[in-house]
Amino acid sequence: MPPPGQTPATNAELVRRVERLESDRERKLAERVEPRGRSAREPAEPAAETLGPYGLSRHAVVPLDPSEAARLERCLRFEQWHSRAAAERVLELDLGEALIDTRVPRVWFANYLWVSRPGVEAAELAAAGDEVLGGFEMEHRAAIVGPEADSEELGRGLEALGWRTDDILYMALDGPPPEPGAGVEAVELPHARIAEARRAVMDDEWWGGGDEVARDMLERDRLLDRAGGGRWFGAAHDGRVASYCVLYGADGVGQVESIGTAPDARRRGLARAAVGAATRASVARGDELTFITAEEGDWPKDFYARLGFRPIGRARSFTRPPHKSRS
Repeated sequence: MPPPGQTPATNAELVRRVERLESDRERKLAERVEPRGRSAREPAEPAAETLGPYGLSRHAVVPLDPSEAARLERCLRFEQWHSRAAAERVLELDLGEALIDTRVPRVWFANYLWVSRPGVEAAELAAAGDEVLGGFEMEHRAAIVGPEADSEELGRGLEALGWRTDDILYMALDGPPPEPGAGVEAVELPHARIAEARRAVMDDEWWGGGDEVARDMLERDRLLDRAGGGRWFGAAHDGRVASYCVLYGADGVGQVESIGTAPDARRRGLARAAVGAATRASVARGDELTFITAEEGDWPKDFYARLGFRPIGRARSFTRPPHKSRS
């Protein structure tokens, strides 16, 4: 919603606003870093801390153990670079930044606010979400709040406005990669081979269901694969791929992500096999660090711990699902 006394922006006005924001952002980046011989809109190397919201000091994650700060920083730099490389637009805002991708409007964390300014209040953040994400005709709202802007008061205020809070653990592999269970094998596969299982998992999620969501999620896979060298691994059950995950990586860091198993094939060791295959591939290609993320309040974190991953940092994100997705 626009502030009182202002009318909603037209599509043409939004386009002009985006062009101005991108022009200002490119100018500021040029002032802060040396030229790299590429457009500011093209994927860049993992971002240096001088790039503000993409540096460790402005990320929403803090180490659980001070001795893990260096490993956590490498995870963050890879993840931040990957998000930027896959994004369609990065817009500067008064309270931080917004990552926007109109190609996949139903993927919440392809379209979200990155809040870094201290003192942001819940009503202000919610209004910015309405203006920016709503201005691009997106129904959801999503934000990651950096530690310098986060507070219990902000969290309570957003929850009162209908936003939900998720605590996310960053977990790093300690020791050798896990081996598959007896009689279960996972292999590297093209994305097209796992699409059916991916759709089955989406349909089983509270946020999933419907062709439009599935189409956007699968397109997001393609964009992330292109930006981060995605390699998919799958395990079969009853002659079909039923469990899968993807491995991204750059600069000696690997991330295992998008882990899922079709509902009718769970508790058979398939996910362990898929994650193990991806993790072994990460180690085999020379990655010095392999990490995974999990919701702190859900059971997968315990599963990943049994596979050798240990928590090293925590993030807090806020979302407000579309009305039709709310329980």
